Amino acid sequence: MFVVCRFKRIAVVNYLMKPPFRLFLLLLPLLAQWGCKGWELTDQELASYYAGKPLKPSFHQVDTLGRSLHYAKMGHDSLPLLFLVHGAPGSWQGYFNLMNDPELQERFLMISIDRPGYGKSDYGEALVSIEDQARMMHAILARYPNNRPIILLGRSFGSPIVAQLAADYPDLVDALVMLAPPIDPQLEKYWWFSPLGRWKYAQKFLPDAVNVATLEKYAHERELKKLDRKWEKIHKPSTVIQGGKDWIVEPRNLLFAERKLRNAPLRLVYIAEQDHDISTNRPDLVKKYVLRHHREYHERKHPKVASNEAIMEAITEE
Repeated sequence: MFVVCRFKRIAVVNYLMKPPFRLFLLLLPLLAQWGCKGWELTDQELASYYAGKPLKPSFHQVDTLGRSLHYAKMGHDSLPLLFLVHGAPGSWQGYFNLMNDPELQERFLMISIDRPGYGKSDYGEALVSIEDQARMMHAILARYPNNRPIILLGRSFGSPIVAQLAADYPDLVDALVMLAPPIDPQLEKYWWFSPLGRWKYAQKFLPDAVNVATLEKYAHERELKKLDRKWEKIHKPSTVIQGGKDWIVEPRNLLFAERKLRNAPLRLVYIAEQDHDISTNRPDLVKKYVLRHHREYHERKHPKVASNEAIMEAITEE
C-alpha cells in the first residue's frame, strides 16, 4: 500500500511538472501581485479622471435576492436607457470607453453594472445562475420603465444574461445587442489551463474575480441549456456581433444566434479580423449599431424577419 501511494504521489508531481503546469506555477507570484493591484481604476483615480469634466458617473446599488448589485449611471434620467452588462471577469468599468463617448452621453442614460461577484457587487461571491442574475438586474431596469428605447448590450458572458432579460421581461426591453456571445452550450470552450483555476492552491493566489469567473465557466454549459427554451420568447430587434479571430468564443455561436432568434428581427455582423474584445477594439461599430437601434425604434423600422432569414453583414477591414 505504501509503495502504491508513493507511486501515485510521484505520478502526480511528475504530471504537475509538465511544461504548462510549470509555466502556471512560475506565473503564480505575478498573478498574486496582479490580483492585489487589480485592473480597475480606484475610487481616487476615478475622481481624478472626472475632475473638471461636465458629466460624471453616479454610483448606486439595489438590494435584491438577498444580495447587493452595484452600478454606475451616466447621463440624464429622462434619456433612453442603454443598459451594459460585462463578461467574466469584469466590472462596470469594462464599458468605460462607451460611457465616456460624447455622442452616447448626449443620446442615452447609460447604466453599467458590476455583475454579482464582481466589482462592488458582493465581490468574490459567485452567482452562477443566469436566470438569477437577470432577476437581480430586472430590479434596476424596473426603475426606468419610461426611458425608451431601452437597449440591452451584453458582451461575452454578459450576452446570455441580456438574452434572459429580453425573454423574461419583454416589456422592459426594446432592443438587444450581443458582442462575442458564448450562447451555444455545445460550443463551450475549455483550454489546457482551465482546470488549474479549480485547483485550491492556485485559487489562493488568483484574484477573487478570476475565481468567480472559473465558477461561472464550469456552470456555464448547464446554465445555457436552461436558457435554450427561452430563445423563442425573444421578439425584440437584435444585433449579434462576432469576430472571426475570437479564440475565447467559438465564432460559430453566430450561427446558433441565427437559428435561435428566429422570432426576432435580427442582424448578424461578422468581423473577419476581429478578436474577442469587440467593445474595446471596435467601439465605433458598437456605437453604430446601438444608434441604429435607437433610430429604428423612433422610425418604427426594423430588419424584416421572413422564413427565418436574418440580415447578414460582413466587415472585412482590419
